[in-house]
Amino acid sequence: MRRLRLKRVRQSSRVKPFRLKAPVRLVLCCVAAVTSGLVGANAAMELTHLDRRGVSTTALVVSIPPSSTRTEGSFEARYTTRSGQVIVTDISRYYAVPALGDQIEIIYDPEDPKVAKTADSDDEPLLPIVGFGAISAVLLVFGLRRQRRPADQRPGQA
Repeated sequence: MRRLRLKRVRQSSRVKPFRLKAPVRLVLCCVAAVTSGLVGANAAMELTHLDRRGVSTTALVVSIPPSSTRTEGSFEARYTTRSGQVIVTDISRYYAVPALGDQIEIIYDPEDPKVAKTADSDDEPLLPIVGFGAISAVLLVFGLRRQRRPADQRPGQA
């Protein structure tokens, strides 16, 4: 008898999880999906802008953070601009991070020399679009999915 009472107390003391109403969830997910899509498009536009207007130079890899792996991550590169300014900037790379001390070709923005990328990163403008597009799709699916109700809480059920 005592076990039965404990079981009933446990079941009745459960806290119902907080759930957003379907229209609110849909609006929030749509806003997040559009924001994610805009961030991806902006990143891709920045990379293609660098291809069109950027200046090519040679840089020296001066440091690689411990979190970077040999296949992806970021590194710091030091280079000199056409105006003679020495710049040290962080460059992200989605494949083949160079070794410390390597000389690499980079493209930098003459208006903002801290913005740079490796010269051999031709396919990278698609990565932000694909990545943020996938996030947007997941957010939309989550926002549009129907919330299931237990059988005793459905409308028209008594």
